[in-house]
Amino acid sequence: MSGVVDVKHKIKRVDRFLKNTHLYNERVVIYKALAHPFIDSLPMLAIVVDWSGACGQDYHLLRASLLVDVRSIVIYNMIVEQKDFDSPATNSLFLDELYEVLR
Repeated sequence: MSGVVDVKHKIKRVDRFLKNTHLYNERVVIYKALAHPFIDSLPMLAIVVDWSGACGQDYHLLRASLLVDVRSIVIYNMIVEQKDFDSPATNSLFLDELYEVLR
């Protein structure tokens, strides 16, 4: 964010953006719109799914990345609380939402 606005106001803008429930509810549609230019241009897809730590020990990141040449391009992320880490329900939800991104 550029401009002459104070840092505290910029932080407030980002905070409002991150708490936007409408935007959160549309996240799969947004990921789909961002991923499809890559997906549509490739003859075959190679997708890697991986867990990693996020925000300390209380949260984990479940990420799907598309392998393109020698790099990976993130096509979907999900932040998961420790209590839901690697649970069948979390894995199922992630795969369902990833399917929607790829469709």
